[in-house]
Amino acid sequence: MSNDLAGWVAVRDADVVPVAGVAIKALDAITVTEKDAALAVAAESRAAHRSAVALLVGCSLLAVLVAVAIGVVVARSVTRP
Repeated sequence: MSNDLAGWVAVRDADVVPVAGVAIKALDAITVTEKDAALAVAAESRAAHRSAVALLVGCSLLAVLVAVAIGVVVARSVTRP
């Protein structure tokens, strides 16, 4: 049995190559599906990031306006006898 290269080639060509071809096609399909899913998640992440930045900027501006208003009220109450 050892050194039976012709037998090994025959088994490989008859049994292994067709199964490997099916497995490779299945892996290619999984790769495409995973890539599409990753692109969709990346798009959702970008949208969530933009939304979070807009909310943060809006809240910061509101906080600055409230701080200025409180400062004005306190300054006016101190300067009026």
